[in-house]
Amino acid sequence: MLQADHGIHIMPAHNYMLDIGYTETQVMEMWLSVISAVRIPQQYGESDEPVDPLDITRLLVNRFVGENYEYRGMRSSE
Repeated sequence: MLQADHGIHIMPAHNYMLDIGYTETQVMEMWLSVISAVRIPQQYGESDEPVDPLDITRLLVNRFVGENYEYRGMRSSE
């Protein structure tokens, strides 16, 4: 399972949040927020280490399709 959310990227939401009292910094933090999650069923092997969000897709492709991509984030030393 792969999931990501790009945060708030529409101006009406941006402006509404400013209107109700959020600061520009708070709005921009939400604007740029990204939530990523991956769950690999136990029968397919679990990761022993945290996976950088930049590498989630690479990990899944390498594991289930073939070793095609180098890791960019925390796992780059492997």
